[in-house]
Amino acid sequence: MSNGLNNGLLAGSQRRDPYGYDSDDDEDSDGSGRLAVNVGGNSGSQLDRKYGIGAKLLCKMGYVEGQGLGKDGSGIANPIQVKRRSNPSVGLGTLSDGRAGEREVYDSSDEEQALREHVLAFKKGSTEILSENKVEGRRRALKQIIGEIEVKFHREILYGLVEKIETASLSEIEELEAIGTEFLDTYGESTGLDHRIKALELEIGELEEQERRICEIGEDIKNEAKSTLLDIAGKILSLSDSELVDKLMSQLLRQRFEALRTPSHDDQLLELVEMLQYQMEAATSQLNRTQTEIHKIIFSWFSQQWQNFTVNKQQIGPMIFMLLDFESVMKFINCFEYVKHKFIYPKLVDALESWNIADPGEFPPRLWVFDFLVILDHSIKAKVEKIVETKVVDYFDSWYHRDSSLISRPDLIFVQEFLGERYYEIMRDKFLPRFIEQLWDNHFDPLMELEDCKTSFVDEGSTYYVKKLLEYRHYFDKTVFDTLLKAVFNEYNKILYQWLLYSPKEDMPKAKYWFFSVVNDIFQDSDPLELELAQIRSTLSFLNRSTIKPIHDESFDLMKELNNLQKPSRQSDKDTPYTVQNIPMRKVSTTFKSVVEDFCAENGYLIQKLQGQYTQLPDDYHGGTVVPLFKLSRADTTYNLAISKDILWVEKEKGSFEPTYLYELK
Repeated sequence: MSNGLNNGLLAGSQRRDPYGYDSDDDEDSDGSGRLAVNVGGNSGSQLDRKYGIGAKLLCKMGYVEGQGLGKDGSGIANPIQVKRRSNPSVGLGTLSDGRAGEREVYDSSDEEQALREHVLAFKKGSTEILSENKVEGRRRALKQIIGEIEVKFHREILYGLVEKIETASLSEIEELEAIGTEFLDTYGESTGLDHRIKALELEIGELEEQERRICEIGEDIKNEAKSTLLDIAGKILSLSDSELVDKLMSQLLRQRFEALRTPSHDDQLLELVEMLQYQMEAATSQLNRTQTEIHKIIFSWFSQQWQNFTVNKQQIGPMIFMLLDFESVMKFINCFEYVKHKFIYPKLVDALESWNIADPGEFPPRLWVFDFLVILDHSIKAKVEKIVETKVVDYFDSWYHRDSSLISRPDLIFVQEFLGERYYEIMRDKFLPRFIEQLWDNHFDPLMELEDCKTSFVDEGSTYYVKKLLEYRHYFDKTVFDTLLKAVFNEYNKILYQWLLYSPKEDMPKAKYWFFSVVNDIFQDSDPLELELAQIRSTLSFLNRSTIKPIHDESFDLMKELNNLQKPSRQSDKDTPYTVQNIPMRKVSTTFKSVVEDFCAENGYLIQKLQGQYTQLPDDYHGGTVVPLFKLSRADTTYNLAISKDILWVEKEKGSFEPTYLYELK
């Protein structure tokens, strides 16, 4: 029973300790670790609260301290005895103690007393430490604030104040800390205001200077004799406010050009726009005030000229000069493309569409198309090429050897240069078959004419065919014409060979006479060129030989030869990659001007267009072409040059230009 009671009390003690139900320990303890148990009153409740259900049961059983539970107080007088363990952290003990069969008895009262003292001491110490730490933390924060004040004001706080802080209470420290923090915040705000005041003073100074300059500009604008347009514009552009610059510049332009209806100050306007392009932002979607004023000036000067523009000899030159001179101005106000598409391009297209390629009239396209190429857009240039190509195709489709007019040599060169390789493709597809069919097949038969020598062949026959061949020789490329001419003399040489082979020697003079008469008839109205002379010399050499050795080709067939000429070309177009040697010029998109610019960049030259300066260069078609001048400079070397039709012209003497290779400028 004693063991059971001990276990019950021990268990009750172990349950209650963690929850701290020990507030009345000092009252219930007698100082020796024993419990002062009262049987009556609230003894049961105290035991129950402190030791659990086991102590309560002992109370009900009539337990009196110092007496046993047996008869007349016999038995164990101290049923609840505890013994302190050597290591309290072991808990309920080790299994080895259980196996030994010995149960340790702990002194419950001593353990409870020690536990109470320990817990109370812990709580009391923690409170004191936390309070002291809080005061020390606030004290350090206050010292830090004082240190910041000393740094900012470059002076030390009185030493006595620091000593007082060491002995000040928490509330005093917190009050001083709040004052110091507010003081630092106020100081920071005042410092920021000082900086803003300095910045505002600088800004006010700049505004005053700008006001002075604006007043000066206003006086200059009113007094035209005092300053030039460019001088005032330079002063305006020196201002920092872009909106103000725009307003003043538009006012200057409006006042200086308001009464001018002709471009009498065009040089000043060109130089002004050049200044604006570098220093003023040009909007692409909406014009600013300055651009609007320039737009009004340009349209007041030239709108009538644009509307009345006609493609003729009198207006072409001035129109090209105007477009080239004011190109930068119109691009600055975003109207260059509009003017070209609205006024210029439609007139050029109409003039081309009304052009008769076989009857060019007084002012054919060859006199003006190349001059406009410098301003033609890619799409318009393609449209112009298509119109010219259509003119050539229509001419070849309707060509008949007796009725069709011959295209003049200058116009033919213009078409060939403008269309490039495309012209010769059209010629082979459209014109060459018709030429062979109408003339070679129907007219060229010298053997029949020799047999029927009594018939006169004036507007027909072999001579007629050869004359037509020589007349249209420039329609063909060199290989085609050589083949056609070779076919003619191959037939003549064949007849002469048969004549000499089957006739007596006495017929030699007759054969020569016949050949001479044919040649004289062919070249009655013109002299033979080198190709024809070479064929004539070859035949004469054959006639003068002592032995008869043929020089003709028996297997020669004109149609097969012409087809063979076209097949390699077509095959080459499909299979052979383009090189510098074989690429058609129509495939090359770059311009000679860009080649010159690349050359200048690689060799350290600076190329500049000379505003308003032009020169007239010789031209094979119409005497001369007016082109703009460029200045090429490097170190102490300067050239004036012009570019016309991919030819570089360099000024050797004043006004005298000579064609020059690009590499010679190195």
